[in-house]
This record gives sequence, structure tokens and C-alpha cells, in this order.
Amino acid sequence: MKKYDSYNHNSRSSYRSAGDLIKHRTKPELSSRQQEIARPVFEPPKQKFNPQPSTNTQSLSQTTNVVQNNNQSTPQSVAMKAVKSSKPDEHNNFSDDFFTVYGEKKRRLSFLQKSLYGLGVLVIVFSGFVSIQTYLTNKYAKEQVQTLGASTDEQGVSEGTGSEPSEESISESTIRAYTVSNPEDPRYFIIPELRVFARVKNLGVTPEGAVDSPKNIHDTGWYNGSVRPGSKSGSSLILGHLSGWTGPGVFKNISKMKVGSRFEIEKGSGEKIYYEVTKTEQLPQDQVDMSKILSTEKAGEHDIKLMTCSGKYNRETKEYEERFTVYAKQLK
Repeated sequence: MKKYDSYNHNSRSSYRSAGDLIKHRTKPELSSRQQEIARPVFEPPKQKFNPQPSTNTQSLSQTTNVVQNNNQSTPQSVAMKAVKSSKPDEHNNFSDDFFTVYGEKKRRLSFLQKSLYGLGVLVIVFSGFVSIQTYLTNKYAKEQVQTLGASTDEQGVSEGTGSEPSEESISESTIRAYTVSNPEDPRYFIIPELRVFARVKNLGVTPEGAVDSPKNIHDTGWYNGSVRPGSKSGSSLILGHLSGWTGPGVFKNISKMKVGSRFEIEKGSGEKIYYEVTKTEQLPQDQVDMSKILSTEKAGEHDIKLMTCSGKYNRETKEYEERFTVYAKQLK
């Protein structure tokens, strides 16, 4: 019993582990079985620790090969390789780059918004200015139109005065029904290239002694102080308006006529006279020589002049500052 108790006591208290057994016994005293038990179960391979992380290009297969070459597939070695192959934390760098780019874009967007806002303000101001100018112009035009007489001609076409003509349109049927009392007087004025087909009214002089103008912006007028178109000699004068207060007149495009352009006049009898442009002239109103206008370019021959207003309109004098004249010869 003492031996059993002593053995049991020694196995439980004195020799707690294989290590204790090694301390209390010398190597020769250990059996082969005891030496095997005393050997540590786990001993990690001795390796030098490399604190530098491996490059991002190292693959998982390369890591596996290193572990296999070392013949140690232990948790510690795998963990060590994982630490070596791990990527550095780039979260802070990413956030810094993100907010840098975002801030730059935000500043650019703010500048663009301010530019668009300024442009919008300019557009609004300009639109308001144009609206005011349009309103004043229309108001002035209406006031001028209201001052016109409500008279009409023999066909019921509205007429004003030579200086304040009516702007009422004239239908083609009204034009074709137009007649003149004298068959030798001009009836129609036609410019094919400008699509002009208009009545020719008989004009005299104003109370101030100036040549009168048509009383409707869509009519032309023959000055009866000049010879009739188609005469053997002398010069004829046809006048027309460039525009009215709110619309273009019959001679709105007369400045497009060039040397060689042609037009025609039809008499009350139906006879047609053809003309060809020889030159054009634009002069200030005070430099126009009416005696020259009413004289022929070549003595003993017949020619014709077409005249209209041009240049800038002067609201104080209620007249255009220039005159545009077309010179033409009769074609035989």
C-alpha cells in the first residue's frame, strides 16, 4: 500500500508533466517512449521576420509555394505570410483624394453657376430694354396712324397724305380692277425680279411746292409735272415709299436693282413700255437736284427715274435723310 500510495503520489504531484520529468531525471534515465513524450508537440520553424510588406503582384500560388518549400504548413507560418502579403491601408489616401477632387469640382460648379446667373441677369435686362423700346415705337406709330385721315380713293382703298401715308394693304383683285381716266397715263408699275405689281397714281405738288408722294405705301405715283412714260423725249418720274410706320412699302427693295435690271410700265390703254437700269444714286436730301432729275441724260431721248426715301429717319423733320434714285432708259 505504501508503494502504491507513493507511486500514485509521485505521478500526480511530483511529475505534473513531461517537462518535470526531464528536470528530475537525466537523459540516460529516460526511456525512448518517455523521450518521445517529452518532446514538444509544436515548435515553429525558425525564420527571420521581414517587416516590409510584399509587393501587390505576389500571388496566392507564390505564397503557397513558399510554405510548401519550407515544409512547414503551420498556422503561424500562414499567418506570417498573410501579414507580409497584405496591402497597406489606403482608406485615408482615398478619402483625401476624393475630397480634393470633389472640392475642385464644387468650386468649378460654383463659378459656372455664378457665370450663368450673371448671363441670365444680362439677358433679362436686355429683354426689358428691347421691350421698352418696342413699346415706345409702337405707341408712337399708333399715335401717328391715328392722325391720318379716314379718306379713301375711288376704289375704297384707304389713303393718308404724302408725308403720312396709309398702310392698308391692297388686294391683287383691287389692283387689277384699277383704271385711269386718260388711256395715255400710266396704270401699272411692274418689277418682275422684285415681284412688284402696283397701281400708278397721279401726283402733283404739295402746298409747299414740293413733289407729292403716294398716299398709300403700296402705291406708286407718277409726277404729272414730268412727261408721260413712253414719250418720244423728256424724262418721267415715278415715286414710291420705302416703308410706313409699321410695314414695308412698294419700293422696300429698290436698292437691289443694279445696272441691267429691267422693269415695265403699262398704260391705261394696255400698251407696255420696257426700261433698263443705267445707274443708281443715293444722296442726302438737301443735295438732290430736282431739275437734273427732271431732265434727260441725253438730249432728245426719253428716260425715266424712280425715286424713294433712304438713309436714317429723322423724327424731328419726320423725313428720311437721303434719297435713292434709279436711272433707266427706254428699250426700243
